[in-house]
Amino acid sequence: MMVTIFLDIDGVLATNKEFNINSRKFREKNEWANELCVFYPFNAGCVDVLNKVLESCECEIVLSSDWRKYYSIPELADIFMHNGVVKSPVAVTDDIMIRHLRHVTDARRKEIMIYVEDNAVDKWIVIDDIYVGENIGDEFRDRCFRTTDSEGLKITSLCDKIINKMKELECQ
Repeated sequence: MMVTIFLDIDGVLATNKEFNINSRKFREKNEWANELCVFYPFNAGCVDVLNKVLESCECEIVLSSDWRKYYSIPELADIFMHNGVVKSPVAVTDDIMIRHLRHVTDARRKEIMIYVEDNAVDKWIVIDDIYVGENIGDEFRDRCFRTTDSEGLKITSLCDKIINKMKELECQ
């Protein structure tokens, strides 16, 4: 059975460097970005790391990023392809608004857990720049890999840790 990767984009695939580019120039140079109203690219180094992770074992991407609110699955496939990612998201988590959740971290965690339960996903990890694994059980915490918005997925040794966890899950 394959591993599901719950993936964020901002702070994971797009770093501060990409957030701060001239979006008008980017969209002028990239017709696809203009058509889809994408304001910045993914970081090439982060994409290289993600591709290494994606090629390490059988897996699928479920997008937990806020980008899921603005783009359809086919549009996300185009965005991922134009940024050089070897796989595209197959699904997205639901966007929940629950008043008692005090922070985006709580909502993201809840959205992932709802997806896991509703889809009977037992092999999964989370790659995000918010730490959705905090203040909860070890099983969840051990599946969460946190990036920073300055480095994204290029953080030293993070790739190997993610691949090792995915291989561990794959063998279960």
